[in-house]
Amino acid sequence: MAFRGSSDKLFTPQNGKFLGLIQMLAKFDPVMQKHLALAIKGDTSDHYCGKNIQNELIDLMSQKVNDEIINRVLKAVYYSIIADCTPDISRKEQLSLTIRIVDLSLDIRVEIKEYFLGFFSVSDSTGLGLTEVLIELLTKHGLEISNCRGQGYDNGSNMKGKINGVQKRILNLNPLALYVPCGNHSLNLVISDSTRSSVKSIAFFVGDVHDALMALSEIEGCNPETAHEAITLGEQLKDFSFLVSLIVWYDVLFQVNIVSKTLQEKDMDITQCAKLLKSCCLFLENYRKCGFKDAIIKAKDLAIELQVEPVFKPLKRIIRVKRHFDKPAQDGIYLFSPKKKLEIDFFNPLLDTSLISMRERFIQLENYSEV
Repeated sequence: MAFRGSSDKLFTPQNGKFLGLIQMLAKFDPVMQKHLALAIKGDTSDHYCGKNIQNELIDLMSQKVNDEIINRVLKAVYYSIIADCTPDISRKEQLSLTIRIVDLSLDIRVEIKEYFLGFFSVSDSTGLGLTEVLIELLTKHGLEISNCRGQGYDNGSNMKGKINGVQKRILNLNPLALYVPCGNHSLNLVISDSTRSSVKSIAFFVGDVHDALMALSEIEGCNPETAHEAITLGEQLKDFSFLVSLIVWYDVLFQVNIVSKTLQEKDMDITQCAKLLKSCCLFLENYRKCGFKDAIIKAKDLAIELQVEPVFKPLKRIIRVKRHFDKPAQDGIYLFSPKKKLEIDFFNPLLDTSLISMRERFIQLENYSEV
């Protein structure tokens, strides 16, 4: 239940925590009980239970928490900023700002802590516009940019840009504010880039999906177009080339998922992160060399289980138009076998794009780990 509910009236459902607590106090406090009775009758206009008072209390509590956060940051002296932009429900761009510090307030141990400062409206989402908003917010909270020692954003061009991005503009103001890209965002984008290099679709639980599509096509009164599409998709799931593609995707995603989960652990440091990413790159490099053959072996086992013939379908004939009137068209020439075509058109671009994207996004992290 929210501090303020959907109703601002006393003794009504969904009127929030504040009025709920006031009502509970009235059960045990005669003074409060009398005050609420007068408020309900309308005998007093200054009942201090309305929405304006509630909003004022929320603002006061928010300011108190914010002041405590800033005091801890000032005590730590040095800090890092973590920022991200996202549209709210009204599609207005909002900037979330988080401060990370080494907390020195504990007598026994030192801890790294993050404090969320809030959401802030942004009218200009370019690198320049976001930089100006960040500097303005830091100045407003009494934080000097010269004490910033790190900055972390997603991998958007307006954030990570090496010329006009936020990270570069902050570095121009303070060369000690090292930029570290978000590791999990980067891994997501590595896979996103990889999917764009291939037209193949990913589907898990092939057997169940196939049965569901066949059942859909047999529903009485089903739209003929929908039924035909379901049958077509179901047949594609039984294609051996698809099963090979499925195995390849599973092997790559499984490895990346291990890295992604490990990066989310609280005790992960930059050195461990760099080593983990390096091992992932080595896996992709080795898989690029011999993974296709291994995937075919696994796909054959899966095909037998699904009662699919483990054979690549023949390619359609390549019809070539005559370039000169006195020469034959040479219809029916196959440049590659179905197996080789899948390797060239799907497997190689997938692994090459994954490797390039992985190296590009983590090159800064590797450099920092060597410092």
